[in-house]
Amino acid sequence: MFLPSVNIPFQAYPSFIAGANILFACIYSTTITTHPRLLAIFRMALSIPGTWAFIRFAWSSGYVRDHSRGTYLGMATMSLYGIMKLLEVCWIRELDDERPRWVLKPDAARSMEKKVDGDAKGDATGKQEPGRVVLPIPTDVRGRLAYTFDYMTTIRGCSWFPDRVWDFAPPYASTYSPPKRSKLAFLKRQLVSLTMQAFLMDVFDVFVKSIDWAHLAHTTPTPVTSLPLHLQIASSLAVLIITMLYLTLPYTVMTTIFVA
Repeated sequence: MFLPSVNIPFQAYPSFIAGANILFACIYSTTITTHPRLLAIFRMALSIPGTWAFIRFAWSSGYVRDHSRGTYLGMATMSLYGIMKLLEVCWIRELDDERPRWVLKPDAARSMEKKVDGDAKGDATGKQEPGRVVLPIPTDVRGRLAYTFDYMTTIRGCSWFPDRVWDFAPPYASTYSPPKRSKLAFLKRQLVSLTMQAFLMDVFDVFVKSIDWAHLAHTTPTPVTSLPLHLQIASSLAVLIITMLYLTLPYTVMTTIFVA
């Protein structure tokens, strides 16, 4: 999610890997239908060391914190995401008899309408929903691994598979289709966007560093609100835009690399 995450201290990786593996195991266990009570207890028990691992990853004092604030912002975000996902999978989902499922997008659903059986087309109760194909939870190892990885990495219900979304995705996610343009046109558009984002990042970074924050912190208890009004507005705008660019800049870089 954050480009500065490449600067994560090496000592922090074991905790993150441990937490991610525990989360993966908990999600994978939800695809197994035998011994549900035992597996529920298993997940609840694993959620404790998993939560500890994510907390240690982001907030441990066992390694030197000599990196930028962006690095630790990314670590904290990753850690909180892992903790919330563990809470959802191991505790909240136990209140629901049904697990998340894939739903085919409308185009894929229409092409598959005559190929899927009644179990795949029904909702959680087996009722038919015209134009909506709800896929069953995989029962083979390969399908379970794909299900686990896809669910582990989704936030708003989008899937790594282009023909489906998750059943909790907002409506626009299932109806969205990328604009039809050539690869060259896409790359030109991305390079222009990347240049503009890098320019804005540099401009606002220079502005923030031009203010002597250390001096303000010693001379006033409110180093932001003590500034003139125009500087207060500029500082707030800088925080807003830099935070947005921390999200959009890595996304633009990755999409450009993968398409190219």
